[in-house]
Amino acid sequence: PPPALPAMGLGTGVLRAYFAVSFMRGLTSGVASTSSVEISRVTGIPQSLLVASRGVGLTMSPLFFSKGIGRMVWSGESQSAFALALLLKLICELAVPRTESSAALYACYCGLGLTMSVLDLNAGVLVSRIHGKDCGYIMMQYCAAYGAGCIISPWVAVYLGASSWDALAIVDFVVAATLLSRRFGQGKPRDWKVKIRGP
Repeated sequence: PPPALPAMGLGTGVLRAYFAVSFMRGLTSGVASTSSVEISRVTGIPQSLLVASRGVGLTMSPLFFSKGIGRMVWSGESQSAFALALLLKLICELAVPRTESSAALYACYCGLGLTMSVLDLNAGVLVSRIHGKDCGYIMMQYCAAYGAGCIISPWVAVYLGASSWDALAIVDFVVAATLLSRRFGQGKPRDWKVKIRGP
């Protein structure tokens, strides 16, 4: 049956894109953790601090960006919010294998955490608003996509090496470009102000 409370995000491609984003989140988490061993060996940066930097980003993101995400969703710009976070994420991914600066690597790992948390927050708002109390099933599907990414990430990191970061950036760019093309090609969904407030 159709969602009881259709909201901005329905018909924009954002919720479908979040399957790819969830998979890539798992893949990114695994690549970041696996690669941190080699990064630590080459640069001398403690692996624990790299992982902690990403954790700081994941933890602090809701504190700094939750209101902004809410405004973008309620103003009908969930596609833009998603695309912006993906573009910032891919900048961090491109920078990681190309720098040995401690400060830059800490910033990149923290940026990965921040952007992944922003994507999760955005999707969480949309899914809970659209599906209401029935959001559990769709969230389990997203979690399955995330788990699949986590499972294959060590093999990707080992097989591709430093190029795995470029592969992540390419996929993020494709998803972001797809969302932006829908946003600027089709505009906001019709009657989105009515839809987001429900009946």
